[in-house]
Amino acid sequence: MIRAFPNEQVTGWVESRDEKILFLSVLTLGEIYKGISKLSESKKKSDIRLWKTICTGDLKKEYWRLAVEVTLDEL
Repeated sequence: MIRAFPNEQVTGWVESRDEKILFLSVLTLGEIYKGISKLSESKKKSDIRLWKTICTGDLKKEYWRLAVEVTLDEL
């Protein structure tokens, strides 16, 4: 959650859930990366890129064993 003051209802909902039942689609990550690539060079883009790098690294460390490969046949 990147906002300086994220929506409390959203953060509360996420924090109240067992992380074992939360999922993040690679398609969602792709949309985030695409959105970042469309931003003009700025501090905001730099900050979001740093956030993405940190989050992606954390996700890979914590959840790589849970990753499910998606192929075009499944879409």
